[in-house]
Amino acid sequence: LLKPAIAYFIQMQGYILYYIFSLVCIYILIFMTVVFLESKIVSTHRLGETTPAIYTRKFWVYLSAMTSSYMMVCFQWPGYPENIFFILILLTACLPMSRQARLGTVALCIVTHDGSAFALIPIILFCFPKQERIPALFAVVLFYGIWFVSHGLNLQQGLESHVVVGNKSNWSLLTRNPALAVVGVFFAYKLLWFIGLYTSWRLWLEKDRETALAIVGITLFSVLMLLLGWDTTRLAGFGFLGMLI
Repeated sequence: LLKPAIAYFIQMQGYILYYIFSLVCIYILIFMTVVFLESKIVSTHRLGETTPAIYTRKFWVYLSAMTSSYMMVCFQWPGYPENIFFILILLTACLPMSRQARLGTVALCIVTHDGSAFALIPIILFCFPKQERIPALFAVVLFYGIWFVSHGLNLQQGLESHVVVGNKSNWSLLTRNPALAVVGVFFAYKLLWFIGLYTSWRLWLEKDRETALAIVGITLFSVLMLLLGWDTTRLAGFGFLGMLI
């Protein structure tokens, strides 16, 4: 609801204006990704590293991130709302926030995309302060409770729009083409999957198991959405923060 509501409020309605508004959202997402990478990763210079080497490293980091599905899908389907959700997540990761601000961000994420909970739950569990986790998770539960009641307590009716493609259920499509689904998930991050696995393995060996579990949990938890939606590459990209970490 949030993205079309913002567009409506600022008079960016219709095919052309809403497309322009979506491109602005994509630009902000690119900017926030650069802010995150500059502040968390690529600004850390290695001992004895020359300036050309620094810029070469930055180039490959940016190329890897910007060709991941969470970014590329925005250009393929610019009208989709999740780029607002991604921006909100990066704002939370980059800016110091109060307890109320973080809880408000969770609420805005939920009204942006109903599937955002699949990305929010591991982020709340691993990244939020302990005293804030239960209220934030309660906001997610409350949203789905309202969603369930709005469908007359009929779960099948609520899920039907997500799990049916044409006359076939999403589950039948997955079981009939499991290899295609795996390839779709792979292309969400391509070779970055191997970097994520290697990093998690190294962190586990170094006894930093909480960070290893956070990376795996944030990246993979959104894959559960494949039980509800057929666009595997797009939905796997909801775990983008784990990849960036």
